[in-house]
Amino acid sequence: MVLYGQNSQKANELLGGNKNNFTTKKFTYFTKDGEYAIFRIDKITKENVENVKVYNFRVKCDHSYHVNGLTVHNCRCQSVQNLLPHGVCGERFNNWLSPNYEGIVDHRYSFDIMGANLLPLDLQGAIGNVQLDKIDEIFSKRKHSYDVISNLFVKYIDGVKLPEKLDKADPMWFGTPLIVKDKEMKNKLVTFLEKYRIQTRNFFAGNLLLHKGYEKLDDYKKYPMANEVLEKVLFVGASPSYNDVIFQYIEDTLKEYKNV
Repeated sequence: MVLYGQNSQKANELLGGNKNNFTTKKFTYFTKDGEYAIFRIDKITKENVENVKVYNFRVKCDHSYHVNGLTVHNCRCQSVQNLLPHGVCGERFNNWLSPNYEGIVDHRYSFDIMGANLLPLDLQGAIGNVQLDKIDEIFSKRKHSYDVISNLFVKYIDGVKLPEKLDKADPMWFGTPLIVKDKEMKNKLVTFLEKYRIQTRNFFAGNLLLHKGYEKLDDYKKYPMANEVLEKVLFVGASPSYNDVIFQYIEDTLKEYKNV
């Protein structure tokens, strides 16, 4: 067996002398307790089988765990799988925050452990270089998506407001942020939109001090504006790929909201 990386010796210990060929794998991070090894997955294939036990590996609680200073997410609710009302895991919308807070949040934005966000930076940089060649087109289309979608929400949903732009700001919208009147309205609107496959996102952490990994840093009550953001703000998409068919679907769906 040939192993590479700063923790190759530890990898050999963890793998217990397994003689499988790992010559192309690079081991980088291991937990301090020595119970788990993390290595790159080069390929995933699917096969139909019969009379074979299948195991679903989940971590206890919220599917996030800590690895050598990094926070790793193990939830399968990604991409189209999030279209299910509660995600594949069945618990996407639940009370994931501190016991001090009674509210429902999306577990994609809950943080149980302090750590860094691990991203494929080289890959993202390569994609970014290509996108720079068409940045003006992306900018224009995102602004158009935001303008259309935000106006539809204001037109059809009573109690929705939009954030104010600074006088000299010209944002390329990541999403379409919406401000509603209270927590109950946010929960109702999110439930409705997800039912019709219009995906929503919480406005990131809201008040980070209500997340279990950070609640010991300070009293969350000292930051009422952050609490208000958590309870009243959500966003939907503003993708440059949206077209008139999608805009029409959103409009038709929002017309039904008052009947809920």
